[in-house]
Amino acid sequence: MSYYRNDLIKLYKFLNLSKENDVILDNQVGDLEDIQEALEKIYRKLKPNGKLAITYYNHLWEPLLKVLSYLGWRRVKHEQSWLDEGDIKNLLELSGFDVISQQRRLLLPLDVPHVSNFVNKWIAHIPIVNHLCL
Repeated sequence: MSYYRNDLIKLYKFLNLSKENDVILDNQVGDLEDIQEALEKIYRKLKPNGKLAITYYNHLWEPLLKVLSYLGWRRVKHEQSWLDEGDIKNLLELSGFDVISQQRRLLLPLDVPHVSNFVNKWIAHIPIVNHLCL
C-alpha cells in the first residue's frame, strides 16, 4: 500500500504505474481545489475493478473541531469545502463512479478504553444518534 497525503499529482502517477486497484481519500475531499476534476482523474486512472473509499467528517462537528484546534488538541486546518453526503454522492456520480455504500460509523473519535468501542459499535447505529456520527 502506498500513501500520498495531500499530493494528488503523485497519486495520479502512482495509479498509472500501479497494479493496486483501490484508493482511499482520508479526510481530503474538503481540501481539494476542484473536487470533481480530482475525482474524474482518479476514475480515469483506476483499474476496471478498482474502488475509491472516501472518509469525511460530519459538518456538525465543525464548531467543536475549531475549539480543539484553538486549544492545540487538533492540527489547525485551513477553511475547507463543506460537503454533505448528498454532495459527495453527486460529485462521484458525475465523475463516473457508482456509489455502493454510504455509512456513518464514528461517534466517539477518542480512544477511551471500553467506552469508545461500545459507543461506536452499539450507540452510533441508533437512527437519531447516527446523524451526529463522523
